[in-house]
Amino acid sequence: MRKKYQVFVSSTYKDLVDVRKHVMNTILKASCIPAGMELFPPTSEAQWKVITSVIDESDYYVLIVAGKYGSEFRGKSYTQREFEYAIQKKKKIIALLYKNIDKLDGGSLEKTDDKRKKLENFRALILKNGLTGFWENKDELCGELRHGLEDLKEKFPADGWIKGSRANLRKLSENRNKNLIKQNTRLKDRVSDLEAKISEYDEISQIPNGNSLKKLIADKIQEIDEKISQYFPEKMRSGKLNQDVRFSSSKLINSLTSMGIPIDVCVEVLDLALPELLSLKRQVPQLTTSHIRTAISNALYKIEISQYSDNQIQLWGDAYVRKYGNPQRRISIIMDHDPLDVKFEFLSYRFLKEILIPDLIMDVYGNINPRNFLKEQRAKEDARIAEEIISFVKKMNVYRIHYSNLLSLSKEIALQPPHPWLVQKAFEPEAIQYEYDRSLSHAKIIFEGINKGELSNKASYSVKECVHHSSAGILATYGVYMGCGYMAPFFNLHHHIGDFVAGFDSESIGYSMFNKFPGDLMDVGTSISDFTELVNSIRKALRESKAEDVFTIQQYKDVLQLFEVFESIVKLYKYDESF
Repeated sequence: MRKKYQVFVSSTYKDLVDVRKHVMNTILKASCIPAGMELFPPTSEAQWKVITSVIDESDYYVLIVAGKYGSEFRGKSYTQREFEYAIQKKKKIIALLYKNIDKLDGGSLEKTDDKRKKLENFRALILKNGLTGFWENKDELCGELRHGLEDLKEKFPADGWIKGSRANLRKLSENRNKNLIKQNTRLKDRVSDLEAKISEYDEISQIPNGNSLKKLIADKIQEIDEKISQYFPEKMRSGKLNQDVRFSSSKLINSLTSMGIPIDVCVEVLDLALPELLSLKRQVPQLTTSHIRTAISNALYKIEISQYSDNQIQLWGDAYVRKYGNPQRRISIIMDHDPLDVKFEFLSYRFLKEILIPDLIMDVYGNINPRNFLKEQRAKEDARIAEEIISFVKKMNVYRIHYSNLLSLSKEIALQPPHPWLVQKAFEPEAIQYEYDRSLSHAKIIFEGINKGELSNKASYSVKECVHHSSAGILATYGVYMGCGYMAPFFNLHHHIGDFVAGFDSESIGYSMFNKFPGDLMDVGTSISDFTELVNSIRKALRESKAEDVFTIQQYKDVLQLFEVFESIVKLYKYDESF
């Protein structure tokens, strides 16, 4: 049955009245149901409760911010309060920020320093959370929103609303009653098992007493069970029992609490493990209990709960792996900084993001702040780097590795031709020549296809290849970080161009020669604004084509134009003696 998703729209009101109309229309065209504050203007605590209840009922949350911070309640704007509440409720978020607020007219900007500072801090908070896009006009805003909703519906399908006939409703009702009876029985058994363990958590500040905690746990477990029933209705294979078994949250929680892991951590772990299992489900014929153990152990190492230290979380993860095993065993890192005091760490996302990746950036670039460097890249770039390093090290089939060797290995991976993540300096002929040769070969295929009127699958494949290598070549020319993973150079180029046009100060860009790029564009017959429009057009084409790789003639021509810009820059600096 076709679902309609409810989307909560949050923004300041008076300065964005017209914008909100276009946003609401875009949401309706996307077969979603918009909900927002104009339906209930917030003026009191009672109205705030109404707003939070609507956010609770909404499947997705959209935030639009321009040059106003908005009306405040208890020292904080309603828009920021709504955003923080959506984060607290773990709603899937699309945050759309006006690209350069300095371009707005005075009536669309805050008048006081206090309000401007609050807006600046709010924008910084937004950039750290959710799916963030930038806009300067209604078309860009609605385009970003449309693509964001498509991505959320595909990657994070929610409960939504279903239109049903009486027969459908009766059938749904009967099935729901059966499920509720089963869930009620399970929950009663589970609550009685957990009551003995509840008392130690009564002192948690945000929960007034054990009964409140009990209800919170029961509600959360019920929510997880509903997700399990929805996404994993079939059984999973148990290698140990040599039979198919049902995925049971109660068994998983019992196994975790038996090792002394607090119940709130257990619930968080299950919540984190479900998306990974859902991803695995799409890749394998049948999920197994081995997949569950892997997802649970990975989730244990990823949890971030402020009242527990990283060390305590690491110990829980290690205890689970020791007792239940993990097909992807943990690799030890020998910290050899001090030969008289050797320490061990485990190869993990957290270790790589906090220790090794900053060291890697310092090693390659020298005098640069690695944390600022990472903040200036695309969202979650450090996670992508960590994933590549972990994948490579696991293929080595080692149980432990010295930190100095791991750092050297990571540097080799990062600088390795033909697909380096970065170059140590601008105008590096070897890297640029490789990207030029590859993009040229694919540009020829596209060009021939257009001329012959035969745009085959081969030409479609060449679109992404040409975009990938042309973008990598442009970034390599100026010594800019290219990123790891397929198509990363293009999305990083798009990101850096956006920052440059918006006038953002960037330490990583300042360290490179990218400031020469706009002038070079003028020298080869184009402008930074025209190039930005070209890159945005290609990005839109890639998003719309998705897995089908179906492109229009104009989109093929846009890709050729990107290559021509790269080729002109190559000729400008005469890397290839044949020119």
